[in-house]
Amino acid sequence: MVENLNKLKDLNENYKSLQALLEAYNPWTDENISKLSEDFFAALENEDKDFSWLKIDSYDKKKDKEKKDLYEELKDKKGKVVSIDYGIPSHVRGDVEKGTLFLCLVNPNIDVKVAMCEAVGKQDKEDIKKYIFDISSKGGILYKEIVELKGLKKLISLEESDKDKNQEKNKIGYYTANYFYVILSSINVKKNKNKSQNKDNSKNEDKLKKALTSFENFCINLENDGLNKQIKEEKEVNKESLKYFVEISKNIVNLEAFPFRSSTPGFAIKEENAGNRFANCMVNSTSNVSMLSARIIIWKILEYLNSNGKKDKPVFIFRRFNRAWRPSIENVLIEDFSEDGKDIDIDNIINELHEEFFYTIGPKDQDNMLKMGKNIYKNDDNIYEENENENDQDKENKGNKEAVFNEIIINALTPKKDKKENKGYE
Repeated sequence: MVENLNKLKDLNENYKSLQALLEAYNPWTDENISKLSEDFFAALENEDKDFSWLKIDSYDKKKDKEKKDLYEELKDKKGKVVSIDYGIPSHVRGDVEKGTLFLCLVNPNIDVKVAMCEAVGKQDKEDIKKYIFDISSKGGILYKEIVELKGLKKLISLEESDKDKNQEKNKIGYYTANYFYVILSSINVKKNKNKSQNKDNSKNEDKLKKALTSFENFCINLENDGLNKQIKEEKEVNKESLKYFVEISKNIVNLEAFPFRSSTPGFAIKEENAGNRFANCMVNSTSNVSMLSARIIIWKILEYLNSNGKKDKPVFIFRRFNRAWRPSIENVLIEDFSEDGKDIDIDNIINELHEEFFYTIGPKDQDNMLKMGKNIYKNDDNIYEENENENDQDKENKGNKEAVFNEIIINALTPKKDKKENKGYE
């Protein structure tokens, strides 16, 4: 039931389309990124320690003029701007319009030295723009990591430039290994009880498994090639299945709670310390940059609810939900949907979101960085683990939750044309 969510449908004209939403709230416009990029290049050349990507808020013409700039707001007690180094931000990556599986992470953590090397290597404004905010069909981080693997584009006949060849990698990327691969591996289980009972989904599940196997074999061959191993025979790679693997990666969108890089998010766990911590201040801020990802989440859900089932149901997997995401989602509900000062039922809305759309890595209040693996939770309940105190009915329900999750992922990752083919459409 989404009774409270349905009440939000017509309360804000800016949520009628993705274009309207971004025109109203997205600070990462071409003009703003261009200005910041110029400052960024100058800072690299002059070793300017005062440069900050936080100034995106200062350049944002859509912001409430009564609100203090983030750059000014986020100062420590010594009056020095909190350093976020020169690492280029990454905020929204992937086809939001057509995407169905949203990885809602915290911020693009990165080692400072890596961030600097990465920054120095990007001397093109368009590269920086796409790195920060790219909602094109090929804009996703996962898609980019996969097609950058050495020899992959050539093998499946994707267009390849000289620049692409220079950027080829010998190992799968961080997001592919820790998220996409793990998600698909959860479907590739051997337990018959988790085999889809839906005939159409069963076909799609088999297709996904073949795609995963082809990708695994491709990566094994790539690793062996990199190690100069003398092997008698390479693993078989089905080109069509590998191409399908690449295609379904376009359905995954990467959202960060806030876009600024750091080696650790640095959240204060105790509320009395939260006021001076950069990460806490970012997720609690009502700036456009802090609320952008949450706004996209709410828009995507309302788009689905308004479609009467014609759109694919989106699924969202969160890290550190209570700490990193709930504050900005609450702010969006209050800022964008409160009518004439009337309170809205935030707790019930968030409960509906968890019931219908949200999964978490670990419990909602998980504060350390668990690996995804078997740590997928639905409403604070691990969908994989069986508790020794559970009765037979509880264990059956647990198996059902795992099966439901697999069904949801299969459905989310299956392109519409495959669904139509399985239903006998032209």
